[in-house]
Amino acid sequence: MQLLSEGSNVKFPFLELLHDLRRKATLKFQAYINSCSTIVNKYLKSLEEFHGLLNNGRIKGYHTSLDLLYGEYE
Repeated sequence: MQLLSEGSNVKFPFLELLHDLRRKATLKFQAYINSCSTIVNKYLKSLEEFHGLLNNGRIKGYHTSLDLLYGEYE
């Protein structure tokens, strides 16, 4: 029993390495999730802006402007 209690204070380098790898992997995964979240939020914001354009009738104004430009260059 005395050997077991003495051995409990021994640190194994490979366990420390595994803990370091796990910590790094966790940080990388968190960074990946944050990146994905940012992309999704930007996409949702652009959809909201597009939806706002549809609701305000601005798309028709853009189409009219484009039609006028096409008419000028034909």
